[in-house]
Amino acid sequence: MRYAGVRPFGVSFLIAGIDNDGNTSLYLTDPSGAMWGYKAFAIGSQATEARTYLEEHYKEDISDEELKLLPLRTLKELMGDNLNKNTCDVAYILKEDRTFKLLNLGEKEELLNKLTS
Repeated sequence: MRYAGVRPFGVSFLIAGIDNDGNTSLYLTDPSGAMWGYKAFAIGSQATEARTYLEEHYKEDISDEELKLLPLRTLKELMGDNLNKNTCDVAYILKEDRTFKLLNLGEKEELLNKLTS
């Protein structure tokens, strides 16, 4: 027998996208089924600290390059020297091409090097 509305226990999702008009969206769904929209958000280990950092550093007029670095700066703040190309994944969608991009190890290393320069 199947029941409507049954959700996996303890699962949250961040869902991001860009619509046909170029408007960006970031939504959080939590285990209760509730959904909220955000400009920047974090879930998982140390999420509260990450959200505090994002609230302080996210700006509406942020450039694409700075937007790619913001999550890494957030992780660097929390992880310190443990942050490297093997301990993180980086993905983004830019407005101009609306293509999901998951960075490879070399691309992640290049972005991480920009944090220290």
